[in-house]
Amino acid sequence: MSTEEYERLIEVSEDTIGVGSKLPETYASRLDGHKNHLILAQNPSAEFDHRYPLNITALHSSYLDYRGNDLSAKTVSRSMRAIKAFTTFVGDDDFDFTKVNKKLVFRFIQQLETNKLSSVTIKGYVSALGLVFDYSQRMGYVVDDKSNPFKGQQIRSIQTSTPRNTMPLNYAVALFNEATNKQLVLLIAIGHYTGVRLSEAYSGVIEINGGQVSLRVADDGGKTKAATRQIPLHDHLWEILQSSGMLDLEAGEIRWTAPNSDSLGKRFGHFKRRYFESIDVDDKPYVFHSFRHAFSTYLVNSFSELKASELTGHDRGSSSATELGRTYYKGLDWEEKKVMIQSLPLLNSRT
Repeated sequence: MSTEEYERLIEVSEDTIGVGSKLPETYASRLDGHKNHLILAQNPSAEFDHRYPLNITALHSSYLDYRGNDLSAKTVSRSMRAIKAFTTFVGDDDFDFTKVNKKLVFRFIQQLETNKLSSVTIKGYVSALGLVFDYSQRMGYVVDDKSNPFKGQQIRSIQTSTPRNTMPLNYAVALFNEATNKQLVLLIAIGHYTGVRLSEAYSGVIEINGGQVSLRVADDGGKTKAATRQIPLHDHLWEILQSSGMLDLEAGEIRWTAPNSDSLGKRFGHFKRRYFESIDVDDKPYVFHSFRHAFSTYLVNSFSELKASELTGHDRGSSSATELGRTYYKGLDWEEKKVMIQSLPLLNSRT
């Protein structure tokens, strides 16, 4: 705190007390913080309590007001979630921010890890709280000599075996509507409406035969003999593909901007991670393959596993069908497959 600012606060303090009013806690706290700073300058080992508790929620609100419009809506949202997570952890919305120390922050991080939050989310929370602490020091609420307990914390990147979950319809719809890149919009729609693997989505061929439009995948073979298959396009997917401007009708190829399927997968991974972080959901169980699980589930529940296998590319021999069914089952024609595909739940139209 500069000498000029300190003298101005003293003047305000004297005027306020002189008229019999209570000195605002923000002013009193800043004066107290400055006095503590002077004490520490003379005696670094001095210990004292801050007489004016700094309400963490109010302090965060003041910080957001100070930053104004230079913070994005996403950053503000993350900062607010960080404060909520911290106050929930300490069990007090009025927690005195001057009481925060490295041990408490470390326990907070451990709690977030126990709650299965990703290391990226935890780092974001700790960083946001650290910025509020920095602000409190710049304002003189906390003495300058106190180190920021949110800095220098080690956050583990825990590698665990995470099961792949089926993609719930509400998440599929949200991802579809949140995507701003036409490549991701199309990829999500293909995953939902065809259940193909990522590599198949990248290399699949669009085949048009009269009024029949199909996605032909695994021409070069796949994990099973049944991997090579033709999947009728859902009407909604065909609309999306046509409007994307990415279809080369002559070659029957989708012109992805990503150089290969791995790159396309990484782009989807970055996008879905940001989305799930925005709603405080662990993204790791949800991968592109989750659309395939959902696709299979929809078809098996509405038809049968044997019929679904013709569209998923699973080996019929591994399907839970009777020996009689596997022996005499002759397969589905295109119209029957189309009926199955059209039965899939719709992704909400983008607005």
